[in-house]
Amino acid sequence: MSRQAHAIKGKLHALSPGHTIRKSATRRIIQRLADDLGMVYFGYVDQHDDDYRLVRGFTATTSHGDHHYTVGSYKSYDVSLVIRRDSLEYPDRRIKDHHWTIMTFDLKTGFELPAIHIFDHKRKEQFVAKYSQLIPMPREAFPGHEPRFFDLYTIYGRIDKLQEHCRLITPAMTQGMLEQFNGLSAEVSENTLYLYLTSKHPTRPELERMLRCGVWLSQALDHSASQCYVRLD
Repeated sequence: MSRQAHAIKGKLHALSPGHTIRKSATRRIIQRLADDLGMVYFGYVDQHDDDYRLVRGFTATTSHGDHHYTVGSYKSYDVSLVIRRDSLEYPDRRIKDHHWTIMTFDLKTGFELPAIHIFDHKRKEQFVAKYSQLIPMPREAFPGHEPRFFDLYTIYGRIDKLQEHCRLITPAMTQGMLEQFNGLSAEVSENTLYLYLTSKHPTRPELERMLRCGVWLSQALDHSASQCYVRLD
């Protein structure tokens, strides 16, 4: 299917009654959560509009669309929420729509952290559909970690930053992800933590879980950075 035909198909789907009902329900869920937490709901935002601090991360492209943009703070961390849609072209020329519920947390550490992706194995196809200089980190580089973690997740990073990855990502972090993430993926880029849920209609419990996991991992990364870079010095 060509990109043009794919785009027409997507527009027709967006006009269907079922899609409209689900989109309205999702908007109500996010608006109520924002109201309860003292956050601000903006709705759709144009990535080319300079009036907003846009959500970046590995899913950002020139063609993505962002809906349900929400900002605020939670447990002393600045937080953003958006539901992003984009069409990705795979190496075999397939074009496929993807949706991500993305939540970001501004880390507090003053150290510059390396770029890291921690992907649920079920979501790796979306990662390989995009160009990246990051490569899978060998599990042998992380002694003392629960082996089952690497059966479910892959850590991607730059090979020249392997020592930093091994010091920054602690066994307590990977154990916590095993216990709490349940399908979430994570990214650290420019000292911002991104959590990804592959859903365009998240439930309130899912959003609350993302908030809890995001704050927990942000705190863990901030603490680990304070220890890691002192030792590296």
